[in-house]
Amino acid sequence: MNPRNLKLEGSLGQLEWKAFNELNDVSDYIWKSPRFLEYEKTAEQRKMQIYFPEGGRIAEIRRHYESTKLNETFPRLIAVANLFVALSVFENYVLLLLKTLQEHDTGAPKQELRQGIKRHIEATKSYGADPYRAQYYEQISVAISIRNCLMHAKGLLTGSREAEVLKTQIEQLKFLCSDNRKRRADQGRSIESDVVRIEISALGEELVITNNYAHLVCFYLNEYFRALCGTLNSNAALRSIVQMCDPRDLKPESPNKDTVM
Repeated sequence: MNPRNLKLEGSLGQLEWKAFNELNDVSDYIWKSPRFLEYEKTAEQRKMQIYFPEGGRIAEIRRHYESTKLNETFPRLIAVANLFVALSVFENYVLLLLKTLQEHDTGAPKQELRQGIKRHIEATKSYGADPYRAQYYEQISVAISIRNCLMHAKGLLTGSREAEVLKTQIEQLKFLCSDNRKRRADQGRSIESDVVRIEISALGEELVITNNYAHLVCFYLNEYFRALCGTLNSNAALRSIVQMCDPRDLKPESPNKDTVM
């Protein structure tokens, strides 16, 4: 593959731009999604005043159940769902990257597109990429393992094939980049305040994440994908231009007629 192939560089620039913008949108959604909890808490307080103006036992029972949902169950569901969404979007772009590379280098061996995401990332090496040295690869790898544990074992480490590795990675804060680890140390934060932690449940050690972790992972995914594309696209000037393009110029055939103002 010729890294200076202008057609390939243009395709990579377009793909990088699309991923950059979509992951930014996902990041903004993740950041704003806890506002649903704020709305529901306010709504529940109004309901309690209307339904149980005198208080009483039934009011306390409802308060207990609603508080459990709003302060424990819902935040966990939001965090896990947002992590899944962010990684799913990222995986689609890695597949699109691999497909683009295959189309521009017909001489290279075709890669099976139904394999796992880590295999897809590894496959980009066949086309000249350097996926393991691209910035934030370690954090991406840990995030994928955390997602797999949450998806297949509800976070229970006893049900994960990567349990021991995950425990070590979490203890060593590998889910954070070096800058974030340093910032955490400077702030004197305890393990209880981490965005990823291990708690003891009735079934043993269980992974718990916060929505802030999903938001942080989205940042790592965006930056990593850009870095990965950068290992393939030597035309840095073209990459910068594409990143700053107006989306209406790049997709004039499908303008968004809706407005929020």
